[in-house]
Amino acid sequence: MANLITLSKHFGISAMLMLLASVQEVSTAFASGSMTTTQQRLVYQGEPFTSAQTNIAPAPAQNVASSAITGTITIAETGAGASHIEVTLYGCYLLTVGQSPRKTVTDANGNFAFSDVDPGRNLLDYFPDYTPFSAYLAYYYPTGGHRVNSYVQVYVPYNVTLPLNLQMARGGQVTGRVLSATGTPLKDIAILLTDTSGNSKYGFTDSAGNYAIIGVPSGQYKVLYSPFSYGISASYAYSMGGAIVVTAPATTTVVSGILVAGGSITGTITAADTGAPMTDRVVIYLDNLDDKTYNAWQQPDSYNGSYSFSGLLPGHYRLYAWAVPHQGPYMQTYYANAMTATLETTITVSAGNTTKNIDVAMAKGGQITGLVYSYGLPGNPVQFVAVEVIDKLGRVVATGTTNSQGIYVTDPGIPTGNYKVRFGSLSQVDCDRYTFGTQYYPGTTSLGAAVPVSVTAGSTTPNINADITLMLPRVYTPIIRR
Repeated sequence: MANLITLSKHFGISAMLMLLASVQEVSTAFASGSMTTTQQRLVYQGEPFTSAQTNIAPAPAQNVASSAITGTITIAETGAGASHIEVTLYGCYLLTVGQSPRKTVTDANGNFAFSDVDPGRNLLDYFPDYTPFSAYLAYYYPTGGHRVNSYVQVYVPYNVTLPLNLQMARGGQVTGRVLSATGTPLKDIAILLTDTSGNSKYGFTDSAGNYAIIGVPSGQYKVLYSPFSYGISASYAYSMGGAIVVTAPATTTVVSGILVAGGSITGTITAADTGAPMTDRVVIYLDNLDDKTYNAWQQPDSYNGSYSFSGLLPGHYRLYAWAVPHQGPYMQTYYANAMTATLETTITVSAGNTTKNIDVAMAKGGQITGLVYSYGLPGNPVQFVAVEVIDKLGRVVATGTTNSQGIYVTDPGIPTGNYKVRFGSLSQVDCDRYTFGTQYYPGTTSLGAAVPVSVTAGSTTPNINADITLMLPRVYTPIIRR
């Protein structure tokens, strides 16, 4: 799935469902007759009865759970309140429609507040974009919360005002200088610091080639110098500056970075079946085989399908084109029109020269489509189910996601062959959403027992359906009325 990760992580889910009711709540509502027609319809359709779904537009007399978050952000060294700090709240369940994300700014004493907060898990983000605090970090975790990527997860109970005491601490500083091979200072060179988790900080050189990056968390970083900023000549190549260790709030000074003469790669991406240029339907990836830390991507020219990578370090590269999701069944194709990476797909770049005619003709592959539903009811489709196509080596070579009708179509296209199909949850780290038990076509629980699906390049294999079992975040057995 590595080749799909780059784009797939940029596509979010447009709707989120709340899963906080237990079977006792549903049973009581049925028995008492208090469940509305809308609530009964949701349960009949196989959807769990939840406050979020039934209270989206509450009647005036209806009691909607109202929670709140209040807090103070202070400076760790002094205890003083931090003003003008932007705080963003991401509600996972959208109890109040249209209010996620929500933003506020701390007052003169560092206080902030959010009312009508979604009960359950929420995400909080705060950062010091106010100049006096630009060297500080949202460094300390709040009580009851923990960080996931750049956010803090906070669990908010029903009808509760949750106080959060947050702090910011001064980060480290990284300084250095960037020169040409002849010792000339280079202005507007981008310096990128990347830690072992992929988090990054960046800065730019001044007219003397110097730079200073402030607010850097403690950790180990790789340093990358890039000449692609503000019209800097592409005759220079990006360069790795090695690894550094930052210990906040100390300053780490980097040995001067030297940019060397770079090379270029040019070519055209076309459709093998028509010869027409592939334009906005394709992304081109370039990997440096010598320096595993470098890779780049771009889309071909919107008129003629051409592309150009410049400022490349001399060495060996691999280039392939990948079809954008939902833009046609074209297969991932390497240079030399190969379906897999081989020695023949290696591209050599030399300093100051352009390697031309690195062309790719993309052929159409096969696709798989089907319906995903729940509780044995094809009329009860399930949205947001992830579908993965697995080849004989166990690699995920294509993916899909069910729409509101429970229908999916996999992409990119895949070569003729036999594949196994897996259904399960989308990977979610931010919020509690539907969680589905993993299943393989046609209804097995293991990859070994799955029945291969035959795919022919250029054609679509239909009716690869699944009746998937819902496994909710809480122990819960839905009540289904037929």
